[in-house]
Amino acid sequence: MTGPNLSFEVGVVSQFMQNPCIGHWNVAIRILRYLIKTVGQGLLYEDKGNTQIFVYCDTNWAGSPTDRRSTIGYCVLLGENVIKKQNVA
Repeated sequence: MTGPNLSFEVGVVSQFMQNPCIGHWNVAIRILRYLIKTVGQGLLYEDKGNTQIFVYCDTNWAGSPTDRRSTIGYCVLLGENVIKKQNVA
């Protein structure tokens, strides 16, 4: 389990597990050093007895009047705790 700030990096490095090169090894060591330095830090989620996962999303197809670009946004909750919130243009 990785923190949200490392999920992309760990995903990319894990693609090269079968045939890693020196650069991949250096990145893996760097990730491990970061994890060692941040052992006491973490995310705090309140336990209110609700462990259901909720996902809400909203889209607006070609909603911008200036450039007609579509937008999407979503939010993931674990009970009442926000896990991830993102707006994508």
